[in-house]
Amino acid sequence: MNQDFKDFQEVPQSPPKPPDERKSGRRPDYVLPLILIALGVIFLISEFGVSINWSIIWPIFLILIGVGMIISRRVSGLWVGLVIFFLILAALFTFVLAPAFSLRLGETVSYADGPPDPSLFQGAKRINFNYSAPLGKIEIKPNSLLPRDTFQLQTTTNIQDLPRPSISRAGDAVSIECSFPTQGVWFAFPWLPNLQSARLERSFSLNSSLPLNLKLSMTSGSGDLNTEGIPIEEARIKFTSGALLWDAGKISSSLSPQISFDFTSGTANVLNLGSTNFSSLDINFTSGQGTFDLSGFGGGSHSVSVKLTSGSVDLIMPRTAGYRIQVEKTTGSVNLDGRALQSGDLLENDAFSTAPSKLDISLRLTTGTINIRFTD
Repeated sequence: MNQDFKDFQEVPQSPPKPPDERKSGRRPDYVLPLILIALGVIFLISEFGVSINWSIIWPIFLILIGVGMIISRRVSGLWVGLVIFFLILAALFTFVLAPAFSLRLGETVSYADGPPDPSLFQGAKRINFNYSAPLGKIEIKPNSLLPRDTFQLQTTTNIQDLPRPSISRAGDAVSIECSFPTQGVWFAFPWLPNLQSARLERSFSLNSSLPLNLKLSMTSGSGDLNTEGIPIEEARIKFTSGALLWDAGKISSSLSPQISFDFTSGTANVLNLGSTNFSSLDINFTSGQGTFDLSGFGGGSHSVSVKLTSGSVDLIMPRTAGYRIQVEKTTGSVNLDGRALQSGDLLENDAFSTAPSKLDISLRLTTGTINIRFTD
């Protein structure tokens, strides 16, 4: 009998199977993960400069968690979690996004920033002016009545709690920052801000021989720029929609700035741009209409790139300049002083090798019209 037990081999037992949640009646709990996702969304939004009122948000979370725990005992956890998740998003929209992105309007007020302390300009080599706004009007102009090497920024608005401009010295540059923290989402919720009644007008005037680095970004509105006698070191102008008028004046600059225009839609009318003596000019129009007068060059070589998706762009060039033009187009038309150009054309006038001012022009067109005209 003992021999029988010796020959018997013990069979290893397989590990116990986890209980089947469908048979045991337990349901996976989706409430807490979805609430954590919504909480993460709120933290992410707060990183973009939106003020979060946590005294309102926390009680809402606690209430919804409690309700979810009670209901989830009788209803599928996934459905309860989704309901709680969308309720949190609704609360987030109502108590956080709507107050943050709606305009608080009041009486129209006017105030000025500057002229700053003249010591701010000691040893400075340039002025950086960065301006972004979702609406309104920006004006830039020279003002000889101001103290030398200084500026003033005049604001007229009925928007309450509008951020004041930031004026600082960074290295060899005097920097002026005018920003609008919620600009990026204004048109994602067009029914929230009272755009029709909002007023924002700013006028930046300066009396300085220091070069100006200009970065201008507008969602909508208008820009009126007069930089007669103001040397431009760099200019980057971007409009989602709106209108721009820029007169660079007739005083030729010794600098060679890079200048770019990026328009989603709207209009641009730029005069005497050659007086900036730009080294490169980039014009990008998704739609809209732009006129660019390139007269005023003092000499040198200059590259011009035009990319047009739709709409029209007119280039006005001095007849005495040398030019080389390359065309690449899908549809639409490119006209050189009334002459139609085709895709693949490469034209060069006789003055390109000898003229004091030379323009190397690249035209890329999806549809629309590019016209090149000459002025004496």
